[in-house]
Amino acid sequence: MNDEDQPTLPIDTATSSNASLSENSWSPDASRLEALAEFAAGAGHEINNPLATILGRVQLLLPGESHPDRRKHLETIMSQTLRIRDMIGDLMLFARPPAPQRAMVDLKQLVEEVCRKQKSEIQLAGCELEFSCETCQTTAHQPIEPVRFEASVDRHQWAIVVAELLRNARQAMKENGGVVSVRLLRIAEATPRIALTITDPGRGFSAIDQQHAFDPFYSGREAGRGIGFGLCKVWQIVRQHEGTIVIQSQPQGPTTVTVTVPALQTTES
Repeated sequence: MNDEDQPTLPIDTATSSNASLSENSWSPDASRLEALAEFAAGAGHEINNPLATILGRVQLLLPGESHPDRRKHLETIMSQTLRIRDMIGDLMLFARPPAPQRAMVDLKQLVEEVCRKQKSEIQLAGCELEFSCETCQTTAHQPIEPVRFEASVDRHQWAIVVAELLRNARQAMKENGGVVSVRLLRIAEATPRIALTITDPGRGFSAIDQQHAFDPFYSGREAGRGIGFGLCKVWQIVRQHEGTIVIQSQPQGPTTVTVTVPALQTTES
C-alpha cells in the first residue's frame, strides 16, 4: 500500500451532502431508516423473549438425551435458535446502537490496519486492494505541512465501517475480480472533514437496490452484491458521528461509497 504525494485541493462539498447529488448518487433516507429502527427495536424485543425460552429448554433437554436421532434434532434446534439470536443481535445493533466511545483516532492508521486484515480475503476472491491518501498540503501560511487525519470517533465502530464497506465491495467483485480502491483525504472547508472513498468495478446497485440498500435484512446477492446488515450498521455508526454517506453507482458498476466525518480541530486546521 503506497501513499500518493499530492497537494490538498478543496473538495466540492456537494459530493458529500444531500443537496446536489448526481443522477447516479444517493444518500440514505434518514427518516425512513429511523422508523425502521423503531420497528426493529420492538420486533427484536418481542422475538427475543420466546427465543430465550426455546433455547433454555433445549439446553436443559440436550445433556440428558441419549437417543441419537432425538439428540440430533435437539442439536439442530439449538444451532438454528442460536443463529436467530445472532440475527436479532445484529438487528438490535441497528435499532439501538451503543453510544460511541470517542477518542482521538488517526483514521489513516485505522484504515491501513483494516485494509491489511482484509487484504488476504480480497486476494482470495481474485481481487486486489489499493490504498492511497494525501501526504502533504499547501496553505497560505506554510508552503507544505503534513495532512492530519485525526478525528474524534469510536475506533472499534469505525473499524466496522471500513470492514463492512470492503466486504461489500469484495462480494460485488467475486465474479470478475478487479481492484478495490481505498482513498483517504481531508476536505478543505470551514469545518474540515475527513473523507473515505471505496471504489470497486463490480456490479453496481439496481434501482431497487438503491431504494433498499440500507434496510436491515435486505440482500442484493442475486445481483452479486451482498448487503444484509452491513450498510444499515454503517449508516447508524456514521450518523452517530455526525458524518455523511453517499453512494454513487450504476447497475453495471462501478460503485463508489464516500463516508465523511468531522476532522479533529487543531490550530493547523
